Amino acid sequence: MRRGTLLIVDDESQNVRLLSRVLKEVFQAIESTTDSRNARELYQALKPDLILLDLSMPNLDGFQVMEQLREIEKESYLPVIVLTGMAEQDKRNKALALGAKDFITKPFDLVELRTRVMNALEVRLLHNDIRDHRNRLETYVNPGTRRVARLQREEVAHSARRTILFSDLRGFTSFSERQEPSEVFRILDEAIEVQGVAIESNHGEVDKFIGDCVMGVFEQSSDACHAAAEIIRATKDFLGKNSCASLVPGIGIHCGQVVEGIIGKRALRSFTLIGDAVNVASRLSDLAASGTIVISLDVFDELSPQEREPFVVADDMAIRGRANSVSVRLRNVVV
Repeated sequence: MRRGTLLIVDDESQNVRLLSRVLKEVFQAIESTTDSRNARELYQALKPDLILLDLSMPNLDGFQVMEQLREIEKESYLPVIVLTGMAEQDKRNKALALGAKDFITKPFDLVELRTRVMNALEVRLLHNDIRDHRNRLETYVNPGTRRVARLQREEVAHSARRTILFSDLRGFTSFSERQEPSEVFRILDEAIEVQGVAIESNHGEVDKFIGDCVMGVFEQSSDACHAAAEIIRATKDFLGKNSCASLVPGIGIHCGQVVEGIIGKRALRSFTLIGDAVNVASRLSDLAASGTIVISLDVFDELSPQEREPFVVADDMAIRGRANSVSVRLRNVVV
């Protein structure tokens, strides 16, 4: 059987010694406290796979400890087995209502004790496996699709105002021709990771990757501009260390109404955004030089006076497929 970590919270030291001795072959590590006031701190520090928790203790009783743990247990899975007396059915029921997974009766039947603990540990470890597997799968799912799934939205497209950012590595095609495919893959993977971190740390979402281009979506234009500057700084640092500084991206940003929704074949559907704001942002990134942010006048107007300062007026840009040119502002990001 796989082994985990156990935390024992019981004010009676003889119980702690007994439990530790009986269960030492089950767990790879056992920690304990006879002061229930330490339980919360120990739980946060150790992240135990299972807790044996006495209900009748001074200072904080077991119920109060469980309430503290529920406040910090983000997964809403409380891996607690409570220790109770024979005639404490009401306490057992209350503990189960608070999230306890099982109970063990005092005085201990050592066979029952070991069996219940091993069963609870196995369930906990399986729960961890499922959680880890789900998290791994999520890395392959479009963030927008994950958002829809988590919020359990209906698959109905709707209109919203968004700021769209496109970041495109410069000279990537010629770089790819000169390098081994494995090295191209490594550089691209890490460059995309750096850009994704910058987008998400500025309240944005990575909508998709298109070759060496990253599309980010924001509710605020200021967040998109901050993310763009961070992308260029971070990629300059990373790419410079890998002797490919010429790949530093050019970035285009535009804002406006888009339609958000799930689109595609039934067997392969994903969340996406469609609209002129997306198209213009993409075209502006095509026109942006390496290390330069090109924003539309619409984006510029939504910035504060301080945020506007790094941007300079540029000639209007003709956008392929659009009848009218776009008024823009430029910022060359200096590290």
